Parts: sequence; C-alpha cells; structure tokens
Amino acid sequence: MSGKGKQQAQVIRLSNKGFNLIELLFASMILVVTLVGSLALFIQCIFLNEINRNYILVTKSLETKMEEAKEAGFYNIFAVCPGTRPQGAICNNDTFDINGFQVGAAKGRVEISNIETTLKQVRVIGSFRSRGRTVGGDVNFDGVVNGGENPGSPAELVTLISQP
Repeated sequence: MSGKGKQQAQVIRLSNKGFNLIELLFASMILVVTLVGSLALFIQCIFLNEINRNYILVTKSLETKMEEAKEAGFYNIFAVCPGTRPQGAICNNDTFDINGFQVGAAKGRVEISNIETTLKQVRVIGSFRSRGRTVGGDVNFDGVVNGGENPGSPAELVTLISQP
C-alpha cells in the first residue's frame, strides 16, 4: 500500500473511535437526570437540617423548664395554682416562650397532674412553626390546647416528682 493509502486508512480508523450524536445525547440525559436528582436531594437535606435544628432548640428549652420544675421541688409544683403564687412555683398550664424562634413562632406549656398524694407528673410540651408547618398541638401558640388542636407533640418531656 502506498503512503497516501495508509494515511486515508488511519483517518478512517480514527473517526470510528469517536462518539456519535445519539451516544452524546444519551450520556447528556443521564448527566442531567443525575444532577437534577442530586440537587433535589441537597435541597431536601437543607430543609431537614433546619427542622432538626428547631427540634434541638425546642428540646433544649423543654429540658431547661423540666430542670426548673425539679429544682422547685414537690411542694412548689401545683396542679391547681394557689391564689398567692409562691416565688419559684410552677403551676399547671404555665406557658413560656422558646428561645431561638421569632416571637409567636414557638411556645411551651407545662402540665402538672397529681398521680397520688405523694407523686406528681410534670409534662413539658413544645410547639413550633417550621417552613409553614406547625409541629405540636398548640397551632395558634396561645399556650392552651383549644378545640380542634391536638394535645400531643413530638417535642415533649415527662417526669414524675415524688414527695421527699
């Protein structure tokens, strides 16, 4: 074969090693689907991170309020609050704001019930708004579970305090 014929054969062989248009379109589609899926996953992770941050803030406030109840002791925790409230007393249906949220976006409530004469149950419940969704039973954040509101919450702590 002459030199010119070898060059033409090499050119033909080199052009057969490339991608055709359909292969490039198919690879591009796979890349686009992968990138869109990854972006959607990344955005969902950002939303979940914010919700988890809010749960941590609420739980920390509930733990602080529960520690206040434990420090107040059996004789300063009331299922029915007396007319003159002793200093440091905690009463049933006390409400408190949860730190780290805008005003009116989170509220906590204390529920106290007498289990026996020597045993009281303290339940601290938190409700908050995150991304337009209310988590917890107190939808209007007034500290009271009104008609149509669910008294439960995924953010709640319960303990028993006994008479010394």
